[in-house]
Amino acid sequence: MKIRNYNIPLLADVLYGLKLKGKESRMRTRFRKMILEHYANIVEPERLQLIEEYAVRDENGEILYEDEEKTRITLKADFYSEFNELINEYYIIEENETNKDMLLNIAQIMLNADYDFSEDLADLYDIWCDEFEKIIEQYEERESE
Repeated sequence: MKIRNYNIPLLADVLYGLKLKGKESRMRTRFRKMILEHYANIVEPERLQLIEEYAVRDENGEILYEDEEKTRITLKADFYSEFNELINEYYIIEENETNKDMLLNIAQIMLNADYDFSEDLADLYDIWCDEFEKIIEQYEERESE
């Protein structure tokens, strides 16, 4: 399964908002933990490294900010292309026997639940469902071999 890095927090939030019980809830928790750990351990540290590397600094080497509250760092233009590359990378979850139960359960949850999404989220939901449909197909093909 492939998920773009920029979709991970949103997918995790959507899953968190679902009212699930029992095994479905456990599989959701396992899946969320997996994708959020990737984001926290890979994406976020690399984002911070890019900020450190591309921050504009004063003559003393101190980072310059765009505002008085120091919430917006002034970044060199090259940061944005590097960050765009990072955030558009795919996180790939192996479709192996270890992940089978979790992935198939999440696929069923996402494909069969009744959702009310905004237009923007509906487009992402369609992309996610395409991925979950592929998962089901791949596991079914393996079983028929």
